[in-house]
Amino acid sequence: MFVYYNPEKFYNVTNACIPRALSRVYGENNVTSDDNTKQYWRQKLLNDGFEYVNIPAKPFKKRMTVSELAESNSNSIIVCSTSNHVVFIDDNNYYDIADSGNMCVFYYFRKEKHNGN
Repeated sequence: MFVYYNPEKFYNVTNACIPRALSRVYGENNVTSDDNTKQYWRQKLLNDGFEYVNIPAKPFKKRMTVSELAESNSNSIIVCSTSNHVVFIDDNNYYDIADSGNMCVFYYFRKEKHNGN
């Protein structure tokens, strides 16, 4: 389910999808708008125990959408990438400034939640 999420510190930042998603993982005060490169956030998530999952293209088959990924992962926190966007998923919800549920996921980073974390 779509949940509107746009912390005030990112209101006027162009291309803020990466720091916005990371702020859901690490907290608003621990992310800046400078944390906006693929290399930075991929490495940070891997270093923090996230698993990388690639979704390869298959002939005549549509990729999984953001909403489908959210619905199928209730016990994980996820940062997923579409063709040109990054979205945070938790508790079957996806957090963004607009409903990105129909966007196709190319890959994502997943971390199982334990003991309510």
